[in-house]
Order: sequence, then C-alpha cells, then structure tokens
Amino acid sequence: MADKGTLRVYTELPQWAKGVVVVGGLVVGYIAVTAILRKIKEAKTKAASLTEVNDATSELQTEIKSGKRPTLQKTTIDDMANSIVSASNDCGSN
Repeated sequence: MADKGTLRVYTELPQWAKGVVVVGGLVVGYIAVTAILRKIKEAKTKAASLTEVNDATSELQTEIKSGKRPTLQKTTIDDMANSIVSASNDCGSN
C-alpha cells in the first residue's frame, strides 16, 4: 500500500504535473527494462561464444589424442589470424 503522505501529495498536484509524473515514470520504466534486456542478450551471446570456443578446443584435443597433430605451428596460425584482422580493419563503412 502506498504511503498516505505520498498519495496525498500526488493527488494535490495540478493535472499537468500528474501527467509529468506518469510520463516520467513510464520513461524510467522503459529505460530500466531496456537496459535489463540488453544485459540478458549480451550474456546470452557471450555464453554462446564461449560454448563454441570450448567445443572447438575439445574437438582439437580429441584429434590430438587420436594421433592427428596440427599441420601448422601455433605461431604461424597466430600470424595468419593477425594478418587477416589487420587487413579487415581497413574495410568497412567508417
């Protein structure tokens, strides 16, 4: 139940001020819900990315245990990946 003093203050406000209070409350509620939904979406995306990385890592470890080794050294692969990233940094609509 609302505090009697707060309810009394609200009811004594002029009509335009009541409208401002209601619209302000709706805006604050919208901003809060939007922020919460954005955080949930980011957490979901991050969890999916981590799952994909973990799956790839476990698949690599399974292949290594079965006797299949990577044909390229890790440093060579890292250099290739860095080259792709630096080349793609110049692409886009910025």
